[in-house]
Formats: sequence, C-alpha cells, structure tokens
Amino acid sequence: MARSVFTVKLKMSASTSPFGNRISFGHEFELDLLGVSTLVVPPQEPDVPCLAKVSLQVIASFIPAQGLAIVQGRLTADSYILDPNCHLTGGFAFATWFGPNPHAGDFVVTLGGYHPDFQKPAHYPTVPRVGVNWQILPRQGVSGGSQLSVTGGLYFALTPRALMAGGAMHAIFQTNLDLGIATVDVKAWFILGADFIVYWKPFHYTAHLYIDIGIDVVIHFLGTHDIGFDAGADLQVWGPSFGGHAHVFVKVIGIKIGFDVNFGASAPTPPPLQWDDNDSSKSFRKSFLPADDQIVSVAIAGGLVRKVDLESDANKKDVWNVINPKDFCVHTSSVIPVKQFAFGKTSVLANVDGNTNFGIASMDKRNGQVKTFHQIVVKGPSAESSFVLSPIRSHVPGGLWAEENSADINAELLIKDAVIGFKIAPAKPTVAGHSKSIQRDCLSYTKHTMGSAYTDHAIHTFTSTMPNPGNDPAANNHIWTRIQADIHSNTTRDKMLAALGFARTDLDIGEPFATDAPYAPGYGLLSS
Repeated sequence: MARSVFTVKLKMSASTSPFGNRISFGHEFELDLLGVSTLVVPPQEPDVPCLAKVSLQVIASFIPAQGLAIVQGRLTADSYILDPNCHLTGGFAFATWFGPNPHAGDFVVTLGGYHPDFQKPAHYPTVPRVGVNWQILPRQGVSGGSQLSVTGGLYFALTPRALMAGGAMHAIFQTNLDLGIATVDVKAWFILGADFIVYWKPFHYTAHLYIDIGIDVVIHFLGTHDIGFDAGADLQVWGPSFGGHAHVFVKVIGIKIGFDVNFGASAPTPPPLQWDDNDSSKSFRKSFLPADDQIVSVAIAGGLVRKVDLESDANKKDVWNVINPKDFCVHTSSVIPVKQFAFGKTSVLANVDGNTNFGIASMDKRNGQVKTFHQIVVKGPSAESSFVLSPIRSHVPGGLWAEENSADINAELLIKDAVIGFKIAPAKPTVAGHSKSIQRDCLSYTKHTMGSAYTDHAIHTFTSTMPNPGNDPAANNHIWTRIQADIHSNTTRDKMLAALGFARTDLDIGEPFATDAPYAPGYGLLSS
C-alpha cells in the first residue's frame, strides 16, 4: 500500500511533557499522537527527595479506513510513590470501532484492565492493573534477612454490556530465625480483594469479596514440624433483590473447618423490561430508544450540489435540494435493526439480506418473538421501478438485541451484520445528453460603420484658487480640511441619493485624506 509519512514534533509548555505527531497519508490516512508525560512531586531540587514520580507513555491512533480510534497509556517502570522501591504499575485504554471495521459498533473504556472472569475479546486492548509493587524488605542493596512485600491493583472497565470494577491487595512477610539448636521459617500473609459487575437495564449486579489471613511456621529440630493457621471468608452477593452466599473457614495444623451461610433472596434472573411503562426504569422504549420521530431517518448520501431556501418567511421552511443525478443516492437509517422491509405502496414484506437472528435482550424476547420491518415509499410515477435498494449492514450491541437477558459477563457483545437501513439509488445510470448542432448562418454577423460614434470633450483648464502650501504643515492641513468639508457637503449628490432611496447618512466617505498623504493637492476650479 502506497503511503506518505511526515512527522511533526511538538513540545508542550512543561519540559517534562514532550509529544509528537505522525500523520500518514496516501491510499490510507492515519493520525498518531505519541508522548510521555512526567509528574514529579515536589519538583526536583538538590538534596530534596521526591515523594512521587509518575511517568505515563501515551499513544493515540485514528485510522478512518480501518474504522479504528484508540488511545492507550501505560506507566513506565521508573514510576513510584513514597519510596523508589514502591513501584507504580498500570495503564488505561479507550477504543472504538466504526465504519468498515468488522467490530464496528463496539467500544471499551478501561483503567487497569478487566474483571478476572471476563474473557477479553482479541480486539480489546490489554491493560495492566493500576497498582503498586512495594518490596519493603530487604532494602535495596541488602541481601538475606526478612522479606516484606505489598502488591495491589485496581481496575475499572466499561463495555457495551456492563460495568466492572474491583481490586486486590496482597501482603507477604517471610523470615528465617536461627536459634542455634534449631531454625525456624516463618511466613505470614494477608489477602483482600473485591470484584463487582453492574449490568444496565434491567439493572442487576453481582459482587465477589474475599479475605484470607494466615501464618505458617516450619521448625527444623529433630525433623521438620509444620504449624500453621489460616482463616478466610468468601462472600458472593447479588441483587436486586439483595442476597448472597458466604463461606467461612479456619485451618489449624492442617485441619480445616468451614461452614456456608445463605442469606437474602436466591440468585435472581434479571427481571425483563416492558416495551413501554409509566416507570421509565422499567420501559425499554424510554430507556434505550429516541423520540418516535428520530427512530428512522433519511439523508442524501451522494450527489447533493447545494440547498436552496425558497421561503422568505423565516418561520416557514421550503428548502429544495439541488442534486447531480449521476451520483445521487439516499440512505435510510433505523435505530432498531430490521428483519423485513417493504418498498413502495405494496404492503408485502420481504426478508432482508442480513442477520435477523436477534431479539430484545432486556425484555427477554427471543428471535421468534420480535418482528421489525422497514417501509420505504418513493412518490412519483413508476417510482418503485426507477430505484433499487441495497441493505446497509452494521453491528449492533448485544446488550440491546441479544436473544436473552443474560447475566453472563461473557455473553454476546455484538449482533453482527444486522440491517440498519437501505441505500436507494437510481435503477439506471444517467446518460449524457447529445450536443445539438447549430447552423452556421446563426453565427454570422455583418459590420456597420458608424460615423462620430463618440467625441472626446476638450480638457478644461484648472485654475488654483489657493496658494501652494509647500512644506508648511499648517497650510497643508488647511487645504485638506477645506477639501474634506466640500466632499461632505454636496447638494447634487444628496439629490441623487434621495432619488435612489438612500439617506445622506447611508454614504460613508471614509477617513480624511490627510491620513494617507502629507501634502495637499492644488485647490481651485476647472474652467467651463
């Protein structure tokens, strides 16, 4: 693929934030933004340690031909907070797919990645958790001894189907004690985490919270003796209606004791919405669809030359579209995907050439329970035979048009190749007209000589009535003032303006001539 590339380097006002642009064009246009932004708190000064240093690498790309717009950022390895050994990790991403892209209609926003149970589609960007990795012990440059580390991460993600958020923290301490006659290995840990998923209408949520605390002591004396204690809890909650399941356990010296507790409502199936309801939170129509007059639309997609407003009354619109028939086509668009269509005055419905395996997810309506049709009427004699239709296909959100109301985070994201409108174009291409012959005698002409067609008047003699001011500024200014006054006072001109329907004040003489020329011209009369 032929492509031309040039790079423009930009530098922001802060010296720690260099950014660069790369623009590629040829058969394919591409716009890229590359940059690194660094934050140092407090600003670096001699003998003053930094409380935090955060460096973020950013790359953004916009490629219309591929239907891709994406922005990604990631913290660099030298980012830290409080202590250079407390490393910051993580990144963010925003991506949307449109137009010719096979994933058109999909999008994702994420900070720190996704829910652990979410099976990331291959086209979604991979983003590390936003968190810390802190090796507290041993200190840098010191080997052996005790070890203490704290790691943690948070995430947030938004997809067409759900919102997910959560995080976890792990703290581990390890040490070795030499008692002379015996050695002891000690390990203690603390684990805390939570993961949430919130689904859109119908609103429902699930959450998983867990905690684990333990210590393990291994004594090396006359053999190996393991003494351990571990306690934890695992909690699953859901709603509405609120309910959940908890598991609690304790483990001592290899013996585990645990019990389960159920509370509240059992795990629910999300209640389906109604097509319409006075309560907007229970209405699919009010929650997801625009006003009735905006559900379908029509637009000139090709051949528009200009628009002409023929109505002088501003409160009434009478706009005519001037089109070029060679490139003329019209696109219809529907917010609701289409299964059948009718063209013209006929009421016979035909199946569309596209994916019709969809329902209404939040109403829990399957394919066979949902019928949609698109009717197109073209006015004029033989209008139906003068135009042809071709379907416009696109991907639509599975959260709206899947066949079931699923609480599965990995349920179908998109309904692919659904028909969302039609392209209407002339059935026959326009044919250029033939040039008409012009008779030669229509272009002939005859010369006629005219005597005294016009006569120049003699140039009259100019007589100066004011002396030449020379280099005298006052004398020059006096003449300029006299000329300016004469220009502004002219009864003949005032009569001409009045005859044309203008007032004297409608004529703008402009600035005084003295602003453009320092020397005044001669002032006087032309002899008649």
